[in-house]
Amino acid sequence: MARTLFVMLMLLAGAAEAATDTFTASGTWTAPAGVTSVTVETWGAGGGGGGQNIGSDGGGGGGGGAYSSAVVAVVPGNNYTVTVGVGGAGQVGGVGTCGTAGGSSWFGSVATVLAAGGAPGCGSTGVPPPGGAGGTAIASIGTIKFDGGNGGAGRNSTPSGQGGPGGSSAGTAGVGTSGTDPWTTTIAAPPPAGGGIGGNGGGVGVDGSPPASGNGGGGGGSGEGVGRLGGAGAGGLVTITYAVPASVLSINCASACTTNAASVSWTVTFSESVAGVDSGNFQLVSSGLGGTPAITS
Repeated sequence: MARTLFVMLMLLAGAAEAATDTFTASGTWTAPAGVTSVTVETWGAGGGGGGQNIGSDGGGGGGGGAYSSAVVAVVPGNNYTVTVGVGGAGQVGGVGTCGTAGGSSWFGSVATVLAAGGAPGCGSTGVPPPGGAGGTAIASIGTIKFDGGNGGAGRNSTPSGQGGPGGSSAGTAGVGTSGTDPWTTTIAAPPPAGGGIGGNGGGVGVDGSPPASGNGGGGGGSGEGVGRLGGAGAGGLVTITYAVPASVLSINCASACTTNAASVSWTVTFSESVAGVDSGNFQLVSSGLGGTPAITS
């Protein structure tokens, strides 16, 4: 005789999917339900490159932003401030004046997780200027911290004044790449993994360039010439990574539940994409069944 099964499958803890929220501008982050711990990664913004207003030397490149990360405890439903550093402005042609520094990026408060921005490059005073210093780990807050790369120095006007490239931002596992001092090239060096490249320096009579891609790279210094402009630094970045607890939306028989079959299949629908879920994540609650009911994968 066929029997109607009265069985309940209960999901135990362990089913979750990782999620990452990315901020390229300042805002507010709300901790989702069930989330009590997050990994925060921050990159400071790059400094602006130095510009020129005289036919002498090239401008220095801006420094790249630092990197900092930490695991932070959060309260579900609470709001947290996310501040993303703004890239430094390139210097408009001047004598000995500098661009502006890149802003620092942080989560929650400046005492929680913070990555320092890079210093700006400057124009020449008659001597080829050095590049701006990268944001430092010392000035940053977090568990894992790395310096941003320094901007490259400007080139002497003999034979031709050319700008130094911007330094890259730090990577997730190492310091940023720096421009050379003394000058050797206008081309920014590739960044480490997770870092953003700096902007290229300008040739004679050419403005410095902002970084072509990525976050936190310094702007390139301009070449010699009147009214030349340094490249702007790239803005910072903040990412927040956490595990999203999954819940069961439904558990339904894959076939008729009235049966005398030896086994019955069930379809489980989750609220989130999950990985690694197996029979060990469920508990069987039965009523009126003989023998020893069990869940098998």
